[in-house]
Amino acid sequence: MSVAGKTHWLHVASTADLTHYAIHAKRGWEVVEAIGVLAAFQGRAIHDGWSTYWRYVQCLHGLCNIHHLRELVYVEEQLGQEWARNCRVILLDAKRAVEAALGRGLAALPDETRRELDRRYDACLAAGLAANPPPEPTGRRGRPKRGKAGSLVDRLIRHKDATLAFAADFKVPFGNNQAERDIRMIKLREKISGGFRTDDGADHFCRIRGYISTLRKQGRPVFAALRQAVLGNPPMPTIQPSSTLCPVP
Repeated sequence: MSVAGKTHWLHVASTADLTHYAIHAKRGWEVVEAIGVLAAFQGRAIHDGWSTYWRYVQCLHGLCNIHHLRELVYVEEQLGQEWARNCRVILLDAKRAVEAALGRGLAALPDETRRELDRRYDACLAAGLAANPPPEPTGRRGRPKRGKAGSLVDRLIRHKDATLAFAADFKVPFGNNQAERDIRMIKLREKISGGFRTDDGADHFCRIRGYISTLRKQGRPVFAALRQAVLGNPPMPTIQPSSTLCPVP
């Protein structure tokens, strides 16, 4: 986002009941530490696989499969790799299986369904790895580049449990749309106003907007709460423990 003519990063961490925004000139781990939400979180964080998030080992992780579907469409349509279409079908089949199980009042997928899902997933990613084999060592420093398809294959293999977390635990969402929805209004504001003039103005907006978003999630009257806040007696949101957090930088 633009703040005083410079590019800043908007961070959001949200649950079904709470929203927190922070804006900063940097994007890295030290900023996430300063925000302080993930450092204290011990549930499951649903995110897009950004490397900074994996540094938090005190919580569980789940990867956003909405992001995966978009990447798989690119690999299929732009790079012509058939395994990507198969992987997309597997993820959507797993999503439908979870929805069907919930509709039948089940707390987990049947063992046979889960074993078949694992088998199909592993076979598909084996085909993906065959289509994108690791590059031969070049003797140069650093990790060889894998490209979009190779990097996606590596992530889906290395983080299989986080990718399929929604199928193992029905409390885990398929993606991190919660955070995407919560960030949408601020991006709309940027399109209309063009950005913030000062750092303080951006910080104040994030604080107010986070308060409003949280009140709406909890069904609280926003205008009445803002009036009380101006009078110095802001109603405090209800804090409900949550096992699922959706962060986005």
